[in-house]
This record gives sequence, C-alpha cells and structure tokens, in this order.
Amino acid sequence: MTEGKVLQKQRLRRMEIVAAAQKCFAEKGLHGASVADIARQAGLSVG
Repeated sequence: MTEGKVLQKQRLRRMEIVAAAQKCFAEKGLHGASVADIARQAGLSVG
C-alpha cells in the first residue's frame, strides 16, 4: 500500500473514532462515556 493510501486510511479511521466519541458524549455525557463505549461504537477493541 502506498504511503498516501496509508495516510488516507489513518485519517478515515480517526474520523470514525471522533464520530463515535461525539455520539457517546451526546448520549452519556462527557463523564459518562468511557473509552470502551467509544471503541464499541467505532467497531474497535480496546487494547
């Protein structure tokens, strides 16, 4: 995979995580959302 494609994939993943975090914060509040909640929403595993 070219460097450009790798960077594009990284940016897309980061945007997906940010969107998942926004959704979790909207539903649970800033202090109610956990990293595990955000990871689950983004379809990722913690670790």
